Amino acid sequence: MDLAETMLDWARPITLFEVVPPAADPPENADRLLMKVKRFRDVADGMSVPEIVPEGRGESNRVPFRPRVESRVLAARIRTEWGLDAVVNRVVVLDADPRPWFEETREKFGIRNLILVGGDSSGMSYPGPGVGEAASLVEEAGLDFVLGGISIPSREQEADRVRAKRRRGIRFFTTQVLLDSNDITGLIRDLNGVEARIFLTFAPISDPRDLEFLRRLGVDIPADTEDFLMEEKEGRRVARPDCVSRSIELAARVIGHVFENLPPSPPSVGLMVGHINRRNFETAYEMLKRLRGIYERYVYAQARARLPRHRP
Repeated sequence: MDLAETMLDWARPITLFEVVPPAADPPENADRLLMKVKRFRDVADGMSVPEIVPEGRGESNRVPFRPRVESRVLAARIRTEWGLDAVVNRVVVLDADPRPWFEETREKFGIRNLILVGGDSSGMSYPGPGVGEAASLVEEAGLDFVLGGISIPSREQEADRVRAKRRRGIRFFTTQVLLDSNDITGLIRDLNGVEARIFLTFAPISDPRDLEFLRRLGVDIPADTEDFLMEEKEGRRVARPDCVSRSIELAARVIGHVFENLPPSPPSVGLMVGHINRRNFETAYEMLKRLRGIYERYVYAQARARLPRHRP
């Protein structure tokens, strides 16, 4: 079963690893990354490849933007060289006419799984369509993509946003990186009866800079969570010695809390782990390996609980 079919089989567990495209120069960067990706065949059903663009919450002002390997190029190489399908992210609002890109991505690169990404700010004007309009363009073009979107559990009326996108053909959603379960548990409850897949997304934390980066992306970081991961030492905030293990523990708690509080007819739940930066690549592999087993046990327990009971 390929990734697109697995994605739409709501009863099946599915795990993704988000791999950030490297800088395009020098070309050897992509080769080195692909060698690292090989080992993920044992722990992931597929890869997710974001599109890195010089647009957003000021990051490009801090560090000069370096062009990256194109996400669909990297995804095609991962499939060709290692047999792993990938989900490709596309920031549709930056493309005034995304239809040619959609057609080329399906026909030339053989990509079938897409995440349509909108803009960072509702107050900005973008040249391209919003996520819902882009999904309609895909349908009008007759392209058989399995379409995904981004969900921000802490955002007001997020369940209504997800439902509206689902009606436009978006079938799965990846969350922002989760550091607690409150918002995501509430969102999944509010999505009772929606036929879609929600990927719980996690990343290992190993340094205060990781939390800083997530904040810039708009991730909600509760004070007690930060205290659990960080400590004061010689007048500055540093990572606790077991910070990575603690971040994995936090993720396992979130998974447990989500499954233990599912509504009667919940959306399907998936798992995705990313690495944020190169420094956390190896620890992200360990996180995914450990969380996958926990996640799959919950999925199978949920399936058993829904089986009809036969009286002797």
